[in-house]
Amino acid sequence: MSKTPSIAVIPSGYKASKVYSVLPTNGDADLDFTRDCVATRVNQNGLLEEVGLNVPRLDYSDGGCPSLLLEPNRTNLVIESANFSAWSNYGSETSIVLDSSKLNIDGNLGVYKVTSLSGQGRTGFTQSVTPNTQYTLSFYVESVNVSDVDILINNSDIAGTIYNYTSELINNQFVRVVITFNTLLETTSSIQFTRNLAIGESLYFSSIQLEEGSYATSYIPTSGTEVTRFKDEASKDNLESYINSSEGVLYFEMSAFINTNPNRAITFSDGTPDNRIMIYYRYIENTLGILYEVNNEPPVVSSAVLSNITDFKKFALVYNSTNFRLFLDGSEFITINSSPNFNTNTLNRLSFDSGSGTSKFEGKIKDLRVYNEALTDAELITLTQ
Repeated sequence: MSKTPSIAVIPSGYKASKVYSVLPTNGDADLDFTRDCVATRVNQNGLLEEVGLNVPRLDYSDGGCPSLLLEPNRTNLVIESANFSAWSNYGSETSIVLDSSKLNIDGNLGVYKVTSLSGQGRTGFTQSVTPNTQYTLSFYVESVNVSDVDILINNSDIAGTIYNYTSELINNQFVRVVITFNTLLETTSSIQFTRNLAIGESLYFSSIQLEEGSYATSYIPTSGTEVTRFKDEASKDNLESYINSSEGVLYFEMSAFINTNPNRAITFSDGTPDNRIMIYYRYIENTLGILYEVNNEPPVVSSAVLSNITDFKKFALVYNSTNFRLFLDGSEFITINSSPNFNTNTLNRLSFDSGSGTSKFEGKIKDLRVYNEALTDAELITLTQ
């Protein structure tokens, strides 16, 4: 395609509080970024890596090119996320030993090895929880010689739920296991690992996390107390020279963390919700919506169901004097047969929210571009294939 975008943010360069844009080259469209704490990412070598306060996370957990990771507030409730010697051993059914010669998932030496000494081989811990609440447990594990392994989550006086995670295990390679469950009436949950492990079978464990929520987020290290990772936020003001309020294209390659959640939006606006164009994952399962609002008049909204919003997809939203259309993966997906009639230079802000600070975007961004003219259908098909 011959046309050049006025803004192109393809996550590759960053520094504290900034995500660099490829275009324009003068830095006018570099995203302002905040996160009021350190956080982890998966780096290009596949290892967990901690980055500093307000440092954007270019995450490689999906392989290939990195994506900008934008996550909500989450708290790791496990107060010793890496010290497995503190686990309960259920009558010495297992051996828990720190192997100082073994590389951990963070690239440092030292991983806890759990070996079954009995026919059941249980080890685990008890965690305070809130009744009738959804939690997600995650941990990194590597098989040494395991044939079958279960995890038991017990939150009542009756038998708890057993999850088999044998299929995730790989010898000589760490993988992340994720289990989402709902608590019942009790205020504690017993979590038992390595159930039904045969005598002599072993696993390496690392980086355990229990968080309230319906999906796993990036690992939050703890050492003696719960730790909260604060939300990632990105935006950019004063873009009136690069966003055409009369016609143009807003393009994204992005994915959500989960198919259902509160609305999660990316918006071009005047800094208020009165004048805005918005693409958003809706709270309805696997649904994408588009919205425009002019001069605080009732918003014009349309939406459609996708196959799976947790997959990376390419969206191009084109607007001109006659209509407002969304292209997805090489074809027209949503059409509104009217058009926003913004005044010149109205659209001057890009934000990963609804334009008013609500509906924070939660997901991953691989590519973001703005064209200050409407592209042809052929160009939009090429762009989103």
